[in-house]
Amino acid sequence: YDGLGSIFDKTIRLSKMSSFFSAHFNVTASLAKEAALFSKVDLASEMVGEFPELQGIMGGYYSKINGASNSVSIAISEHYKPKGLSDDMPNTNLGAMLSIIDNIDTLTGFFVINKKPSGSKDPFALRRSGFSIVKILIEFRLNFCISDLFTESLKTFNNSSEIIKTELQEFIIDKLSFILKKEGLRDDIVKSIISLPHLSEIPFQVLFKRIKYINNINKTEEFKFFLSNFKRLNNIIKVNKVQEISKIEINKDLFQGSEEEDIFNITNNLRLEVIKNKYEVEKQETILKEIIKISDIIEVFFEKIIVNHEDDIIKNNRLMLLVNLRNIIIQYSKFSL
Repeated sequence: YDGLGSIFDKTIRLSKMSSFFSAHFNVTASLAKEAALFSKVDLASEMVGEFPELQGIMGGYYSKINGASNSVSIAISEHYKPKGLSDDMPNTNLGAMLSIIDNIDTLTGFFVINKKPSGSKDPFALRRSGFSIVKILIEFRLNFCISDLFTESLKTFNNSSEIIKTELQEFIIDKLSFILKKEGLRDDIVKSIISLPHLSEIPFQVLFKRIKYINNINKTEEFKFFLSNFKRLNNIIKVNKVQEISKIEINKDLFQGSEEEDIFNITNNLRLEVIKNKYEVEKQETILKEIIKISDIIEVFFEKIIVNHEDDIIKNNRLMLLVNLRNIIIQYSKFSL
């Protein structure tokens, strides 16, 4: 397409991207580069010219005839998968890597030349490319940040626009949201995670695990109890316009009950847990359980402590206790369910 260079230019871009992505797919960098360089050779053939549906398939045959390894030939033959939400996935890591960088390059290129989908118009099937990227991220359990998806491809286009990078990230997040809801995950649960600030900097599998874990327990009495207490905590903060006192340091000498001390301590403990493990995939369920366990402490606090104390200094101190706890909890999810 005009402005994107030739097919040869595309394969050069893919080969450059392959060095970064090969490590994430646990494939040899040299094989990844070879597959990228030869991925489009069949597009020059009369066979594919007459039967476009054979692209990739013929590339696998041609590369094999010309001495490519079996793994490279298979990767080339399957790198157009998945072609849709219900299509088969690539069977090999190398094929999946080739597929994702091909789609990332396509998306990046058309966004760079300002040919983004608009309304119902999507002449270059870019939404399909976005869905393919997300499906591979999920199925192959890739765990890099959404912000990293387009860093290498933008370099190959000599483009450093933060606006375009943000648009690409938002495009993928939208496709992620669509796929997760299509898989039966609750819309409000998905939104409670994908509306987090700095979302693109959170590893993909961490996002996915948080959504799945919350979805798995959202109907339990324990979780409903937590939500009820969290909403009460949040509403008190909103009503009192805490922004005006947000720089106040908590003064433990103002505590008048053990319940305040409990909130203070549990907040510090949870903060340490979150700081240490918030991006560790295998720790996401543990963090969620720790958050939910706070319910009892919050409820006892509200039973024993009057937040809106007549002394503004004590009142503000108690409000900041709640703000600090809330701010740690919403690093995991906004829990706006």
